[in-house]
Amino acid sequence: MDYNGYTLEDFKIKGEESRKDNTKAVGTLKVGDVLHSVYGYDMILNSYYEVVKVSPSGKTVQIRPLRKNYDGSPNDIAGCTVYPDLTSPTRFAGKATSHRVLANRDGEAYVKIGTYEYAHPMDMKEAVYGSTEDHND
Repeated sequence: MDYNGYTLEDFKIKGEESRKDNTKAVGTLKVGDVLHSVYGYDMILNSYYEVVKVSPSGKTVQIRPLRKNYDGSPNDIAGCTVYPDLTSPTRFAGKATSHRVLANRDGEAYVKIGTYEYAHPMDMKEAVYGSTEDHND
């Protein structure tokens, strides 16, 4: 079947190549890395996770959710700024869960949290400035 100049075989070859590219992510996450995910359709929600364990192969990590600190109220009309809690002894908001380390087309590592949520390594400069969060829809 020809679809816009491509055949089914063209898509199969590209799919196999992209699976091979995921091995670039091996060893790119380390214990202590902070992962950040932003999701939502009408609202903006942020989640933060800390890598607490990396498998010997580097293909699987265990992450724990982090608590958030708010500057303002997320229910305000313009939302607020949210920061990950990185220093308090009660910074974790849940138990550790295991996830595969994946790689995007640029070879940057990320973790799939759920069907709608992906967490990427966070630059600590981003943690200083915070992220916008808005619970209004």
